Amino acid sequence: MTPIFPFPPGAVYSPSSVTFLRGGSYELDDGRRVLVDGLLLEMWRVFETFLATALGEELQRRAGGRAEPCDRDHHLDLGKKELLKPDLIHYLPLSDGGR
Repeated sequence: MTPIFPFPPGAVYSPSSVTFLRGGSYELDDGRRVLVDGLLLEMWRVFETFLATALGEELQRRAGGRAEPCDRDHHLDLGKKELLKPDLIHYLPLSDGGR
């Protein structure tokens, strides 16, 4: 079966997305097949990822340093029991040229 559109080289899709884009179907445990004719996206997650990527790239371009989306190395307390989950952290370059 011909895909709806050609997949760009290096593109990463979930298995469900590939099935949908190729016009495929799912097989149920009893052997019945179900055609796939829709795709459900968590748009908040798509937008959040887009925004963190675009903002991170712009911060790096304007100020240098590096941007880390979803960095999980920060805590709200000294005992490291309360994890801080920022969408994006921008690390400024060190004056000695290090990271």
